[in-house]
Amino acid sequence: MIRGRKINRYLAKLVSRLVRPNIGRIAIEGGIVSFTFDDFPKSAFVAGGRILEKFGVRGTYYTCMQFAGTDREGHRMFDADDVREAHQRGHEIACHSYSHLDCAAAKVEDVLADTMENAEALSSVLGRFTPANFAYPYAQVGLRSKRALVKRFMSCRGTRPGINLGKTDLGELRANEIRESPYDHEAFRRLIAASAAAGGWLIFCTHDVADDPSPFGCTPLQFEAVVAQAAANNGRILSVREALELIRVRGA
Repeated sequence: MIRGRKINRYLAKLVSRLVRPNIGRIAIEGGIVSFTFDDFPKSAFVAGGRILEKFGVRGTYYTCMQFAGTDREGHRMFDADDVREAHQRGHEIACHSYSHLDCAAAKVEDVLADTMENAEALSSVLGRFTPANFAYPYAQVGLRSKRALVKRFMSCRGTRPGINLGKTDLGELRANEIRESPYDHEAFRRLIAASAAAGGWLIFCTHDVADDPSPFGCTPLQFEAVVAQAAANNGRILSVREALELIRVRGA
């Protein structure tokens, strides 16, 4: 039964990638790099945000408001003050659904209701606010949900690795995970160099940034090494929202 559900999820993701309802063209001289955080663990802002700001850049925090003030994977999650401060300091607050909903398994009306609930919860903290971008919880993408979400958000991000370049599916942007294990800095260096040379948009994602990270996070030293490599190789590090604005302005 469990194996059957896994096969169905895999097939749903495969089918969703054949349909690309929102196509963008990406070709920016020198490329763009974005750093994103899923679920918004507190350390992603306290440690990860500090590292980004050290280099004069900002990141994107895909936020599930149901997680506010809780603990997950042994790590403290964000609270309302973190959301407010991150926003005030120029980081992008984006949507990761309210309840970390599996968008491949849930009904499309439930997915839309859940994202709306998240937007309302964010507005209660930030005032009149609407998140512009979305990341799929569990990286699970369903065709019907994808079609609906691309109408509500500028982009939706998954965790399929690679570089966003040329004709790009804005309904499932590629992203490359930074995890404590496995961690291959040389592979990241080559990826950053290749994206810059091709004029692509390279997105990184992680969760917590802590000395003892969860299986989905990385250490501050690892995170800073990747940020430093991107800054040294490219220098154009933008939040997801900023990157999309630049791409549209330039007509890429």
